[in-house]
Amino acid sequence: MATRPSWKGVPEGGPKAGTHWYENVILSARKRSPNLINLYPLFPGVPDPPGTTHNDQCRVCVVDVSESEHSRVPVVPFTNSSALSSYLEEASKQAAGHRRIYILENLSLEYITVFGSHFLLDPSIFANHRRAVNWEANRNEGNTPKLLSCMNPDRWFSLRYSEVLDFGDSISSVADWMDTFAGRKIEFTKVDGKVNGIGIARRKASFWRRATKDNGWDGKPSVKIAL
Repeated sequence: MATRPSWKGVPEGGPKAGTHWYENVILSARKRSPNLINLYPLFPGVPDPPGTTHNDQCRVCVVDVSESEHSRVPVVPFTNSSALSSYLEEASKQAAGHRRIYILENLSLEYITVFGSHFLLDPSIFANHRRAVNWEANRNEGNTPKLLSCMNPDRWFSLRYSEVLDFGDSISSVADWMDTFAGRKIEFTKVDGKVNGIGIARRKASFWRRATKDNGWDGKPSVKIAL
């Protein structure tokens, strides 16, 4: 059986020290949470594992449902992590009882740092969201989840699902087809030894929430961008 080449891209001891305290939390917690290595390719200077590519393009917005259910629900998009950080800082100064949903499509180190540091999120939430396989083919990668006793499904959980994609008759070779946002290959089916244009992409949706004063709450779903 052919074996996948070892991933030599991780610098000795991991990536260099981060520029934000939350980035250093990710790096220092690796021994306690092995699957945090799946966030390493998001750091500068660390290449993607062999056979994968990653696109750190993200789309982020907040949906404020604090008002009456009969009112128009405002949606505020963010063009960069600095705008999101400023919004969160101002929102924390407002009166209690707010109800906001922050939606993040795809993952990048900048947005992970902003959300993680503001809400004090366990970085394993992001690492678990990034991977959607049961077992890694590479010995230098890790997908070992946290112990069930350390998880709180009332606060956060993930749902895995498969998306069927129809590429029509344009598929002649499946070697280079990749979901760059999720960082993994798209699997194709064959009929009589030929690719029939139907591919399957593994997806994952994750959700985290917290309760605030006066029956308020914050929620943060994370989803993969569809092709």
